[in-house]
Amino acid sequence: MGVETVCASSIRAYTLLEYEYYIQQLGSINEKIRGYLDEVGPERWSRFHMPSNQYSTMTSKIVESVNAVTKSAKNYHILALLESLRQILQPWFCRHKEDAQGTFTTLSIKYEKKMREMSTDMRNLRVNLITVT
Repeated sequence: MGVETVCASSIRAYTLLEYEYYIQQLGSINEKIRGYLDEVGPERWSRFHMPSNQYSTMTSKIVESVNAVTKSAKNYHILALLESLRQILQPWFCRHKEDAQGTFTTLSIKYEKKMREMSTDMRNLRVNLITVT
């Protein structure tokens, strides 16, 4: 495996064992890159070491997200698996529906706040006429 492949694999590792395997591989290929990544700290780039796990997921890809949260239910019968999925997804959708109903603009709350801040800043700007000679 090349450096890029090993780096990408270590970034996406879900378990400590998987992470350590790829980091060891990376160290044997290029010790400088391994040293740099250790210096930066794995919590800044490694999925496994992330300090927070937004929405109980480790990725933005929906399939990987669902796989991550239903890992324990993989061996269930199909009806139990579907019930497990319903129990996970229903609160997510309900929570986001409540957030959406409380939003009165087409922007999310975060970006609405940012637009208001920018609007306030723009009110303080002065426009000067430039004459071209």
